[in-house]
Amino acid sequence: PGRVSLENMKSPPHLATLPYRLHTNRELGLMLKGEKPLAFFSDWYEQRSEVLERYLGLFDRHVQNGSFVKREFIEKTRSSSWRVHVFLYSLPHEEWRIDAMIQLRSSPGEWTADHERHFGQLLGYEDWQNEYWRVPMSRSPTFRCPASAAATALPVGAPTQPMARALRRGLALLVAMACGGCAAPPLTREVVISKDAAAPIGPYSQAIKANGLVFFSGQSGGTTGSIEEQTARALDSLKAIAQAAGLSMSDIVSTTVYLKDMDDFSRMNAVYAGYFKDKPPARATVQVARLPRDSLIQISAIAAK
Repeated sequence: PGRVSLENMKSPPHLATLPYRLHTNRELGLMLKGEKPLAFFSDWYEQRSEVLERYLGLFDRHVQNGSFVKREFIEKTRSSSWRVHVFLYSLPHEEWRIDAMIQLRSSPGEWTADHERHFGQLLGYEDWQNEYWRVPMSRSPTFRCPASAAATALPVGAPTQPMARALRRGLALLVAMACGGCAAPPLTREVVISKDAAAPIGPYSQAIKANGLVFFSGQSGGTTGSIEEQTARALDSLKAIAQAAGLSMSDIVSTTVYLKDMDDFSRMNAVYAGYFKDKPPARATVQVARLPRDSLIQISAIAAK
């Protein structure tokens, strides 16, 4: 399910980069391939969102044909009197994980790093993924995982009362693989400006920094000089913008090179290689009919820190 933020809840900005999040929306495919033993979904009790209903419907089809085993239970959050409706789906030969998960979520006391590690292990994650998730979260003063103090089992298909759509407003909590109660971080957006790079010639920014990523606008090679000179000029602009964002060329993870003439590819490549000597970023190179101001080359990029 897509990540839906909750008002009044805060999460550290690194949440969006965690490996758990990479699997969001892939639960069904991974389980049908037998590559994931258990899926975990939750929402506020009696306030299930339309998004979650849709995903549960997809999983329920495979419960009916015997591909998955389903269990539901209600847990009370540690930090409030609110209740959370949890849905668990396992592969038939992995049903023990459901019992273990209910027991884990029902354990009394504070939710610790060991609880979080065990949670990930039951979901089928490797140790490095569990540690990548657990370590930064355990250091965060804002992190509170509302695991249940008590869990009440529900029979599959148990009826629920009609939810109040006006109260929900799309703020239902969906947790696919991460800890129940962790909301997605709000989008942060910052314009990056460098006086040492070519100034924009239209209504766009040189780069935008958003949630740990930096998106560079296409940097032109200018209007004069050879393809080698224009390639160096475009890359120098990227370098200056990266520095303005607190990054270096080694932080660039992807580039797109736009050439006016693909016959210039090898000459461009010779210059390009000098800027990315170690672990060069992913790249796409395409020929275009024409570039602004009739430049020979333009290069855009994405960087991450």
